[in-house]
Amino acid sequence: MLYFFLAFNFSIFSSYFNYSFDFSKNAHDYHVAIAEMEWNDTQKTWEVMLKVYSDDLEDALTKQEGKKTTVQTHKKAPNIALQKYINTHFYFESPTKSQLIGAELENDMYSIYVEFSLKNPSKSKNFTYSIFFEMFNDQLNMLNMKYKGKKKTFLYQKGKEKQIVNTN
Repeated sequence: MLYFFLAFNFSIFSSYFNYSFDFSKNAHDYHVAIAEMEWNDTQKTWEVMLKVYSDDLEDALTKQEGKKTTVQTHKKAPNIALQKYINTHFYFESPTKSQLIGAELENDMYSIYVEFSLKNPSKSKNFTYSIFFEMFNDQLNMLNMKYKGKKKTFLYQKGKEKQIVNTN
């Protein structure tokens, strides 16, 4: 269901901006990341699935670490570099904790799973979503939030990497 929701929103996004996206390996002219964020009232967490191109993610991790880095590079701790990148480029302003749950590679895209623990999700909070802004001037990031049946979409681009998000 989440995959259908993501595909449907991506279709709307590409139609709205009159972009066409080619998901074949190393063939994308447009730079986009999409995050689906849904509130889990039982766990009191925001559950997130972030979709990014694998080559862009590995280039960003390599730039961050100063050496060739892939998500699978560190066998004993495979997600240390990724957690560091997420903490720097995809976060709520405090007080909040994020936890990287994992990442899956499908074709040329990673699905990255993250959880944010918040005491009061209904308050407005600043959210930064600057994934790949350090690499691409044309990077567009879309955040779809779902809270108690309400859906909101926020668009991020260079110069607008931090926004106030609310669930009202």
